[in-house]
Amino acid sequence: MSPDAQRPARLTGRARVRRWTAAAAGLAVLAAAWLAAPWIVERVVAARLATLGFPGARLDVRHVGPFETRIEGLHLDTLAAARVTVRYTPLAALSGDLYAVLLDGVTIRGGARETAVSLARAEEALRTASGLRIAHIEFGEAAAVIRAPGGDWNATLRGALVQTGSGALQGAVSVVATSVAGAFGGEVRLAPDGDGRTALRFALREAVLRLPGLTLEGVSGEIAAGRSGGAVPRLELDLQGGGRSPGGAGLERARLRLEADGAQVTASLAGIDLEGRRFTVEGAADIVREADALALRLSRPGSVAFLDRPVRGAQPLALDARIEPDPVPVLRVVEAADGIRLVHALRLALRPAAVASPAGPIRLDAGTLALDGTIAPAGARGRAEFRTPALVAAAGGVRAEQVRLDLHWEEGPLRFELAADRLRSTADPPWFGPLPLRLAGDGPAGAVRFRGTLGGDGDPGTVEIEGEASGPAAGRLAYRLPAVDLAPPGALAALSPAIARVATRPAGRVAARGDLAWTAAGIEGRCRVLLRDYAATFPFGRVERVNGVVVLDGLAPLSTAGPQTLSVGLVDVGLPLTDGMVSFRLDSGRPELTAARFEMAGGLVTLGRATLSPAFDGAMLQLEAAGLDLGQVAGAGGGRYSGRLPVEIGPGGVAIRDARLANTAAARDPAAPAFRRDGGGEDAGPRDLRFSVERPAGGRPSARVTADGNPFALPGDLGEHIDRWVRPRLDRHRVPAATQEAMRDFTEP
Repeated sequence: MSPDAQRPARLTGRARVRRWTAAAAGLAVLAAAWLAAPWIVERVVAARLATLGFPGARLDVRHVGPFETRIEGLHLDTLAAARVTVRYTPLAALSGDLYAVLLDGVTIRGGARETAVSLARAEEALRTASGLRIAHIEFGEAAAVIRAPGGDWNATLRGALVQTGSGALQGAVSVVATSVAGAFGGEVRLAPDGDGRTALRFALREAVLRLPGLTLEGVSGEIAAGRSGGAVPRLELDLQGGGRSPGGAGLERARLRLEADGAQVTASLAGIDLEGRRFTVEGAADIVREADALALRLSRPGSVAFLDRPVRGAQPLALDARIEPDPVPVLRVVEAADGIRLVHALRLALRPAAVASPAGPIRLDAGTLALDGTIAPAGARGRAEFRTPALVAAAGGVRAEQVRLDLHWEEGPLRFELAADRLRSTADPPWFGPLPLRLAGDGPAGAVRFRGTLGGDGDPGTVEIEGEASGPAAGRLAYRLPAVDLAPPGALAALSPAIARVATRPAGRVAARGDLAWTAAGIEGRCRVLLRDYAATFPFGRVERVNGVVVLDGLAPLSTAGPQTLSVGLVDVGLPLTDGMVSFRLDSGRPELTAARFEMAGGLVTLGRATLSPAFDGAMLQLEAAGLDLGQVAGAGGGRYSGRLPVEIGPGGVAIRDARLANTAAARDPAAPAFRRDGGGEDAGPRDLRFSVERPAGGRPSARVTADGNPFALPGDLGEHIDRWVRPRLDRHRVPAATQEAMRDFTEP
């Protein structure tokens, strides 16, 4: 072959021009494509984000290279990033594999619910993006501002994530958040669930949460969440912590556990408060999506239990209740313009139990409690209805029957109505008659004012009540019993069956006023009772014209605040004792005479200390007589006598046995004429007088008398003579000035 044949043919000039033109055009196209790549990528990514639920997504693609793409100002609803750097290799990028996505200047701003929705959409966008896999996602520091009713939460997040084969995210993110409503820290771990979707588990550490009326402290535990096919996400919660209210009450520790699978939720709360009281609440409910709310309907009965701390070794008090299923949802979560509203409707069936109160243990036969209301960012409002057939305060000796309590609350004030068909004394006989109770009040939670009545409207013996309470365990009240006329039949029995049993044929007027104050330590109070011309027949005899004011510091049973003194016109214990002052005290219903002084027949009769039975039917009294002119009383004989009068009070009546009186006038004048039974001549009376008197309960007295050792016949009309002697003295009886002053201070209505 010739050399000329081996050399390539030379291009003509025209061919060379065409080749260079094609190369230049290719380079121009490549250059245009390279320059347009950011614009193209920006449009493609924005369109893809719109299909994934972010129609308003905004981004600015600044650079697209063979190994890196940079995006400035990415905005997805509440999520934003100042810069996004995507790194890859050309071959890996063609197959959808990205080496890393670096996020700088990440911010999250919005409400809690809308932020959660945005994060869920972003996770789903990554997981469902066709053919896209990201080996590494890193953000140096993210700032979040979450709007909440109690104050915005400012959080800082740090972490790194990877995308698994299912598209779910996996990794850990640390969180520190602060707000005027508290602070918390912890770590969020993300991992794929059984369906290959992203689930999270949040480990909470030492959180402080300030709620209305309670500050939770040291709250720690775990919260796990994931997607479900039901109305709500799958949720598991196990938290422990304590808390304290501004008033000092609170929780030493409590544990809340909750599990929700999207269709049903079970929850339990158990704890112990700062006073050592223990409680548990548990229940299960179906989750139903309504048009405007998420509703929980009890799927089975729940329970509430309470166990009080032991006091002085006594059996601790307990409360046990059953949460009853009801067609009305037990809880509805409603999303409103101002935030989340919780609408609750709870029905409790209370089992027989004993509960603590300032009056001591109260036995609850059974009952029901209904709680309905709404909790919203602006405040809470609702009502509670409590019903029980009986409440018994054994320590106070009181039983309340058919009790009804209605409580209403709004953002601030409280209103309540308390009623009982009958308030009874459990003593036998009862200290007071059965009376209806009506109370109503309103005011802020710390100062609720109330007023009402114990007794029927307009009935004699109705007690007027007025007071103020700062809570169930603290408050005070004042009560007033207008003057009651005891003369009408049954008036005293309606007021106090116990007193009416021992005091028959009553007369006169009685009034009372007093006050009570109660705290967690117990109840204290006093009652002042006014007696005006009181009269009654007791087993020991008749008393009349009793006047004065008695101060009681206990009502069930009756107890006085130390010795009390009354003015008494007449005490008839077989002998008529007139114009007297009697001092006594009541100790747990048992009467004790501390002193007595009577003017009788121109002389004095005094009494030292003596104790009577509660029914006034048992006692030994030693009366001391001085200077008695028995001739005034008996209508016979003369002289003045002194000595002892032993009075025995028993269930069958009163007896004065072997009383001995000496004629003090004869003792002073031995030359005085001797006593003459026929009444002839001067009569100085016998020197020695002995007698016995017996009077059966409700009967007339009989007497045996010896004068100087000889039987002495009393006048046949002795009883009438004594009555004629007593009546004028009763009419002339004057109440001492000190007693009158005490009665005026009482200001009887």
